[in-house]
Amino acid sequence: KQWYQRRVRGKHSSRIGFDIVSIDKTVRAPLARVLPEGIAKGPSVSKYTVDLNSIEQNALPLLKENEGDVRVIIIDEIGKMELFSQRFKSQVMHLFECNSICLVCTVPVYSITFVDLLKRRDDVKIIEVTKDNRNNLVNVASEFISSRLEVNL
Repeated sequence: KQWYQRRVRGKHSSRIGFDIVSIDKTVRAPLARVLPEGIAKGPSVSKYTVDLNSIEQNALPLLKENEGDVRVIIIDEIGKMELFSQRFKSQVMHLFECNSICLVCTVPVYSITFVDLLKRRDDVKIIEVTKDNRNNLVNVASEFISSRLEVNL
């Protein structure tokens, strides 16, 4: 099980937030929303208020490595919004320590202390998305995942 972020659009196609969506589409829950001034409760990134409860109730269960034969976990993304949750950070760190899992994550280019620590690990391979390689990233990622799975068989 994995999840990704989906932009949420309001009237007139303006972005009003982001949702957590499981790959199998069984989970869709708010990650962050634009809330009226004075109503916002919780941490914020730009104009978006992060829903920590939703992250911990909906995203974290999708990051469990011990369910079935999970060998690959994809996290889109390890960013500012998700990192307000200490439980999310702990689970991500746990997954990085789990040798039987191939973990594929998207991370921002800009510096975030937690993400910078992960990027410096010896077991991390960074693939920067560029205009030249973006159309071939599925193949690059597939080859990387296959090679990691072969090593951990």
